[in-house]
Amino acid sequence: MAGAAGAMIMRRADLSMRASTSVGQHITANADELIANFRSFVKAEITTIPEDLGNMDEVPVTFDMPGRYTVDIRGTQDVGIAGTGSEKTNFTVVLGVTADGICPPMVIFKRKSVPKDTPPRIILKANAHGWMNEELMHDWVEEWMGSEHPAKSPEKALLILDAACCHITMEAKKAIQKRAKIAVMPGGLTKYLQPLDISVNNSFKAKLRNRWEEWMIMDDAKHSYTKQGHMRHATYREVCLWVLQSIQEVTAQCIRNGFRRALEEGQLVANEVWEDANE
Repeated sequence: MAGAAGAMIMRRADLSMRASTSVGQHITANADELIANFRSFVKAEITTIPEDLGNMDEVPVTFDMPGRYTVDIRGTQDVGIAGTGSEKTNFTVVLGVTADGICPPMVIFKRKSVPKDTPPRIILKANAHGWMNEELMHDWVEEWMGSEHPAKSPEKALLILDAACCHITMEAKKAIQKRAKIAVMPGGLTKYLQPLDISVNNSFKAKLRNRWEEWMIMDDAKHSYTKQGHMRHATYREVCLWVLQSIQEVTAQCIRNGFRRALEEGQLVANEVWEDANE
């Protein structure tokens, strides 16, 4: 739509050109019903303390994490932000939390082999794409839930998952159901129902970006460079340390707020369950 005719149509229809503020799935007409049904299901399944109510989600990350804004002279047309040129080199952080705390994260790098010399308390994986797949989902279940999940029996534990294909394969479900029941969120509604999406992921990513920014302004002698003089991105060990430090700084209250907000409609979180855990 262009020219005088287009402008006239826009005025008549009271339309204007707007910048998008978010990108995501369209919310279905029966979203309220789906949300209420999911919350009712979770409420019916909560039979234990908060540490047995879990959530898992993947956070896509790049080696360069510049913010969207910077300061420059007024009127400047070409505004650059410093980096190493690795803003499209991605990896995935898989976060797992219970309503009572944080479990060791999994980091999936885009490479053929798992990097060496990485810190403890982190699950390290590698594949050709740098993101979760069916095989790594099985690994996550075995390594994270098998060693860290505190539930005493599958009847007590409940794991909240989004509907990503690799989360809900028959093999993944069988592995999870040995240790927990599963609550799969309706598609497109994670921003309302996923505790990690609601309160943890943004806090984690902000802390991670702060560490990258601190690393960027370090003395040049602490960076490494290519023969052409280009700064190399942070080492795998450095990135893993940032991930660990950033998730460990997310407070227990922040996590609990995510679970409360995801499940709070109509008092769907049984008050006695949460109060008993604080005694």
